[in-house]
Amino acid sequence: MIDASRYIGETKGNATYGDSNGVVGSFDVIIRNSLQGRRGRWTVSLIWDYGPSLTFSDSWINCYEVIDKG
Repeated sequence: MIDASRYIGETKGNATYGDSNGVVGSFDVIIRNSLQGRRGRWTVSLIWDYGPSLTFSDSWINCYEVIDKG
């Protein structure tokens, strides 16, 4: 049996936002991917930490493969 966890990954990043006076808020971005099956599946979670509330009207993931031709 193949260990399925080898094909599942998670990446977390922290983001801040602000204005000309500096940082006013922060949120986390978590991308989970599953490469099992015929095509990959991704989910994105945006978790607010502090500051004024945010509304995201459109978000997307652009994935590509880097091939070293050297």
